[in-house]
Amino acid sequence: MLARALRHTEKNSISVDDDALEYYEHSSQAGSVFAALRNYREISKILSTYICGLSEFCDENGIIHCDFNQTGTATGRLSSSNPNLQNIPARKSSQIRAAFKPRGKGKILVSCDLSQIEMRIYAWYSRDANLYKAYMDNPDVDLHQATADILGIDRKHAKQINFARLYGAGAAKLASNLGISVEKAKQFIDLYDRRIPSIRALNKMLDNRIRQLGYIRNIVGRRYYFSEPSYLALNYLIQGSAADFFKQNCIVRVDEFLTENY
Repeated sequence: MLARALRHTEKNSISVDDDALEYYEHSSQAGSVFAALRNYREISKILSTYICGLSEFCDENGIIHCDFNQTGTATGRLSSSNPNLQNIPARKSSQIRAAFKPRGKGKILVSCDLSQIEMRIYAWYSRDANLYKAYMDNPDVDLHQATADILGIDRKHAKQINFARLYGAGAAKLASNLGISVEKAKQFIDLYDRRIPSIRALNKMLDNRIRQLGYIRNIVGRRYYFSEPSYLALNYLIQGSAADFFKQNCIVRVDEFLTENY
């Protein structure tokens, strides 16, 4: 069964990247072996990247200063480098996050986010009969729960399926995230497309826009150029819109609020 599950690279060697290991884990009887290997890789990365790696960026006062990049990603999402402080692990090693302290007596760290912004933007663009109505009836609605109600499944599964459909993740990735079989993940994706068909309509609209214009625009007018229709169009539309909306309505306005009031 393992032999049938093996994936190969373009040079026909056996693939052992993370996506391949996820696939092996859920499609072979030796799944526990691949799960252990993936766990080892994750812990090893924590050690090299965060425990050892971050110390190299400390200045003489033990302070880390990173670079924030406005255009470092294709979608326009804010990113950081030297070092990257946006992917500090939260589950495997919570002590790493606990090591970050605000500088100065009486200072605190402020964490801000926009609740379910990608789903709200998707509901707006798709005008889905169920999701859009739920959002317009109650702007504070939990759209992952609304999806769960539409599909007749629990919220945990609905949240992962939402992101899988928005960002082009396949059945293998979804199966890994949910800890289910690839076949079951395919059933969830089929159910989603039947109950929320607007995602196909939105993808078709984006394909037509690319054929006509060669680009699509996000919610603030940022253009994304494509040489041909691509599954990435929906990814760029939703994630790019969320990124620009976040910069304007979270980073800028929150900074103004804190400056004026504190």
